Amino acid sequence: MAILASMTQSRLIAKAEKAAQNPIIINSNNGLFNAGKLWAEQKILAIDTEFIRERTYYAILGLVQVSDGHTVWLVDPLKITDFQPLVEMLSNPDILKLLHAPSEDLEVLQKSVGCMPEPMFDMQLAASYLGQALQISYQKLLEWQLGVLIDKGESRSNWLQRPLSDSQLHYAALDVSYLPMIYTQVTTELEKLGRQTWVTEDSQLQLNKARMSIDFDQLYLRFRNAWRLKPKPQKTLQALCHWRELEAERRNLPRTFILRDNDLMAIAQNMPTTAENLKECTQAHPRALQRHSRSILELVSKIRSEKSDALSTPQPPLPLDSEEKNSLDQVRADLSELASQLGIESTILASKKELEYLILTRPVNQLPARFQGWRNELINGLITNINQLPRTT
Repeated sequence: MAILASMTQSRLIAKAEKAAQNPIIINSNNGLFNAGKLWAEQKILAIDTEFIRERTYYAILGLVQVSDGHTVWLVDPLKITDFQPLVEMLSNPDILKLLHAPSEDLEVLQKSVGCMPEPMFDMQLAASYLGQALQISYQKLLEWQLGVLIDKGESRSNWLQRPLSDSQLHYAALDVSYLPMIYTQVTTELEKLGRQTWVTEDSQLQLNKARMSIDFDQLYLRFRNAWRLKPKPQKTLQALCHWRELEAERRNLPRTFILRDNDLMAIAQNMPTTAENLKECTQAHPRALQRHSRSILELVSKIRSEKSDALSTPQPPLPLDSEEKNSLDQVRADLSELASQLGIESTILASKKELEYLILTRPVNQLPARFQGWRNELINGLITNINQLPRTT
């Protein structure tokens, strides 16, 4: 039986490699329409994207890869004007879409074609729930499941150049050709452990998160030292983060091309009143200051003149006190022991940042979505213990 299984796997690997060597290039609306009819007959399809975002706010889609394990289709979005067949496939509830570490793929697909792959199965998550590293690469995934070694040399190549090189096309095709086969093997292992729903739930959570719009007024909460600022500097940092995001989006530039985080914090701390003050307190490029100084100084002046210091959004989280840090250490130790018993990384159950949030906001009446599914069954006792921690006044 083992020999037969090995022979079957070898044949499937050979088919996947052959498909990657001979991908179907789709560079017309008619070609995509014909591919869409074939996709509609499938129950499972692997999806991936290639894109560029080095000098833009929004990623620019360069290629969409699709595979059923026997055929690979490479969709050229630069040559196609009607994406409806792709949209229909991505949104078809009867086709399970397989992706590996899809967060960026979701973003670029939503922006470029107006749709995300649903239902979705994240292969990276599936591997981590079987004891692999939480951030396992696609390359390591293939080596672990199939013993196949592939070259990732084209990962940072220019996906907007035309024509794409043969090595680029082969690289892109390999990113999807093996996934259907791996899915079959991985789901068998997940079902044995009763963890199939883990991937289903968490893949849906990723889709839900990708659909959420960014609250520009809460971007400043990402600054770990925001709590150290006095009220008006805090409001300044909040306003600066909001302004920078709008400016980056409007000009379609990376936010660091507008101003870097350390410059935003320096402006908030000093609240400059003149262009010279602004120049002295930052390390920003002179051209950036020349372009933005007026907007920044007007923003700071407005906040200086406000009578109220109160923020209308959540306050920056305070650091844990010594007793809370001790409690965090104990909770993490308990979590690590549980994860060890399950044969997975502890951060799969809850990250340090998530545990800090639960401790700081205790008692939590409404758990974050990530803790309302399968995790709740496993760590409900830990969350109960956190909610019962005494508060020092």
